[in-house]
Amino acid sequence: MELTPDSILPSAIAEAIVDQSLGKRVAKGAAWMVLKRLAFKGIGLFSTLILVRLLAPDAFGLAAIASTAYDTLNAIADFSFGLALVKMKHPTREQYDSAWTLIVLRGFVIGGLVFLSAPWIAEAMREPRLVDVTRVMALYPVIWGFENIGLIDFQRDLRFDRLFVYDVLGKVAGFVVVIPAALILHNAWAVVLGTIAPKVVQVPASFIMHPYRPRFSLKAGSELLGFSKWLFATNILSLANNYLIIILIGRIGGAGSVGLFRTAEQIGILPVSEVAAPIRGPMYAGYAKVLHDNDRLCRHVVDGLALTLMIITPLSVGIALVAKLIEEVALGPEWLGAAAFIRVCAFYALFEGIGEFTHNLYVVKDRQRRFVAIMTLTVLIRVILVVWAGFAYGVIWAAIMFALTSFFSSAIWFGQLTTMIGLSIKRTLAAVWRTFTATGIMTAGVAYFLSIWPYDATMAGRSGELAIAIAIGGLLYTGPLLGLWVLCGRPTGPEDHAAKAMPKLLARLGLFTEKPVSAK
Repeated sequence: MELTPDSILPSAIAEAIVDQSLGKRVAKGAAWMVLKRLAFKGIGLFSTLILVRLLAPDAFGLAAIASTAYDTLNAIADFSFGLALVKMKHPTREQYDSAWTLIVLRGFVIGGLVFLSAPWIAEAMREPRLVDVTRVMALYPVIWGFENIGLIDFQRDLRFDRLFVYDVLGKVAGFVVVIPAALILHNAWAVVLGTIAPKVVQVPASFIMHPYRPRFSLKAGSELLGFSKWLFATNILSLANNYLIIILIGRIGGAGSVGLFRTAEQIGILPVSEVAAPIRGPMYAGYAKVLHDNDRLCRHVVDGLALTLMIITPLSVGIALVAKLIEEVALGPEWLGAAAFIRVCAFYALFEGIGEFTHNLYVVKDRQRRFVAIMTLTVLIRVILVVWAGFAYGVIWAAIMFALTSFFSSAIWFGQLTTMIGLSIKRTLAAVWRTFTATGIMTAGVAYFLSIWPYDATMAGRSGELAIAIAIGGLLYTGPLLGLWVLCGRPTGPEDHAAKAMPKLLARLGLFTEKPVSAK
């Protein structure tokens, strides 16, 4: 039967409606994950401000060292069985139960290894107290392993509001336990109890929040392990990638340089760590729902990338522009030299975040082998160039090379999408050029302002200059961005989503009253 335009139109309209609905659900899920990250930051900061007045530094140090073995083993053995279930169109009970059983077994293995390694860790650090502390910390992965696998349904259904409640519940539980424990114990055990408490509360809560009741089974174990085997190699490469710069800077510049870099890094990566990273989960769930239709998948990839870049690009570039002011106002004179690292880390994180945006696509499209091959190549190139730059020109050039290799790595990751899902460079640039143009205007304006503003060495003067620079940057970015969007005919995209969401946000804050639509 020949298809006429009239016979195609209804399905095309239905598909557009479904895509629009899915896009809104992904965006809402991303907002919940960003809100969760901000809630975690707020609770964590408040908790830390109290604990530093109740506990000595060695209490934090003992707990941090005790968790190192777990953190390392957890990173290596993170097989992400949940990703496999999210990707499946119709996962069966056998697959859910097998994933849960493997996670439980993984928890016992990691916990057992941490428990057995306690004497070696204590001996290596010359701290006998670490034996008992490390062994108690071994309970953490064991308890966590029993978490209800049914929670994966919240991610599959893009119900990230439920995951927000679940995760914040754990964070609050940790806070409620650690503060009284610190008041009573005044030692590392308070931090240890505060670390374990969230899972003691969350695991039972997971069975209250979701009706699924897992059973021990390994019938689909080989299938899940087949999906996750490449993730093991990825985790090893990620560890090498993440610790390379720290080890190199420590070897060349000593502990002081490492402290300078780590502090600067925490500032430089803020837009990516607090915005880009949390929204990858919702985007992965959205990709999984349209993975069999390349055109729709490309549409969601471009929309997600445009939204991410619209937020993180001006923030990252802005941090780089005012890095010197951040050093002087937020850090102080003892952190002289941090500004250079802040600038480098801001661009490194931006390029790395753009590249990592594509990683979920390799998983959802079953291209893990290609993913590991590309990652091996990029990490190898980075190791060679960063080590060469570090020993030849010093620590700052090692960091600069880290940022440059991130740029080339992101280009490689995105270049592969042309063959993997048929995403054209032209289509991508059409969605992001307004963001880059507005960021360029902002950069020129803020740089000019900083060059003509009279220097005031007082804290009030530097703080005022920072505040004005931030305000000018915000205006010079949002104004041109929205102006270009209007001139282009208000196309569907991140600006459109922001324009529609802003009145609702202001209405919820009580700053704006939405006009009811009158019936005609």
